[in-house]
Amino acid sequence: VLSSLGGGLLQGDAIAVEARVGAGATLQLSTQASTKVYRGARGAAQSLDADVDAGGLLVVTPDAVTPFAGSRYEQKQTVTLAAGGSCVVVDWLGAGRSANGERWRSLACTSRTAYVTASRTLVDAVALPGAHAIDATDAWYDAVVSCVFAGPRAQETGEKALAVARRLAAMRGARVADGAQADVGPLAGAVLMGAGRVDDDLVVARFCAEAPEDAYRILKEALAPLEGALGEAPYAERLHGVGGFGRRARVPAEDAVVDVADASSTPMTPEHVLALSQLVDSALPTGAFAHSGGLEAAAQLNLLRADDEASLVRFLGQLRASHYSLYVPFFDAAYRGEDLAALDAALDALLAPAPPAQRASLAQGAGLRRVAGALGG
Repeated sequence: VLSSLGGGLLQGDAIAVEARVGAGATLQLSTQASTKVYRGARGAAQSLDADVDAGGLLVVTPDAVTPFAGSRYEQKQTVTLAAGGSCVVVDWLGAGRSANGERWRSLACTSRTAYVTASRTLVDAVALPGAHAIDATDAWYDAVVSCVFAGPRAQETGEKALAVARRLAAMRGARVADGAQADVGPLAGAVLMGAGRVDDDLVVARFCAEAPEDAYRILKEALAPLEGALGEAPYAERLHGVGGFGRRARVPAEDAVVDVADASSTPMTPEHVLALSQLVDSALPTGAFAHSGGLEAAAQLNLLRADDEASLVRFLGQLRASHYSLYVPFFDAAYRGEDLAALDAALDALLAPAPPAQRASLAQGAGLRRVAGALGG
């Protein structure tokens, strides 16, 4: 259990953990309670650097990291798996002191976990915008959770996570196969979960929950196959009853708005406009990749309705923000002259959890390179 004598992280705190799991060994890292991050412009940080040998299993099952209003938090984790090594890693962010109307009011909160093997690197990253960019009345969830199941000893647990995702989709009215293979019990609020198999020995799952106690229920059910290796199911001791604790009031904090300086921009010349128009022209021979951005799934899960145009507008706005936060930093870094090979590898690792998008990015990038070469760029 990772614990400290303090009540949380203060600005300037930096906790670094190194771990090594030997061949055939099992290591579980957990926390005694949620990790609270207190107000402070300098921020706090945590890091984990773990190596897992062949046949080893690393299980990381923390409680939520909860950044309070005015806080900054950065988390970086690297798990290096030898051939035959396995890991189950949970990354959990909480909204803050919800009862006080302090929901998603940190100045900045980022978490990045890299999974490294001899043949590939996968990066699972979450970046929550500052308080100015989140409307607490729209952000109904109080828990954002990401789980990665990698290696042979994690596959049964990964399969259970897939079953939990199917069960939750079925509870929302979606047509799914084998939706009854998992039992999450009665839930206190809304839950959305997506899970997929990235490779034969790699499953990635993400979900958001309105009630933190529901996050515990889902994690307990998904991680139940680990009981044999650990002696008890992770998070089982966190559940003390059936049902929820009731829904909390959604009252945005009046003093939580953060001023943001106006961004400056460089005027575009006619040559810039022409070059940009050519780049975004559908006739540019780089190939195409069409997708709905999850529109069909959202409709099937009853997140969108034919008679509710506002829900579609919100969905498209969130989709735009998601694409912006992923790709624009790479455009900016490339424009500033950073190493293109390193940027390419970093983007490839971030897209690894979504193989179709990864393949499309590689194909269209290669096509754009051919066009640039033909034009003398």
